[in-house]
Amino acid sequence: MKTLLINASPKKRGGASSYFLSLARFFISGDKETERLRGKGDYQRILQKLPALTR
Repeated sequence: MKTLLINASPKKRGGASSYFLSLARFFISGDKETERLRGKGDYQRILQKLPALTR
């Protein structure tokens, strides 16, 4: 199974979102990829990755 974890926290470091994503990575098996969603330009990059995850 492939999993895309998206961190949409505005904090660059030390935020709770980063902590919980790293904790989730520990419990999720299979291929994992983490992306940061910080601004409007990031949406297209992340949406392009979704079809690749369904293969």
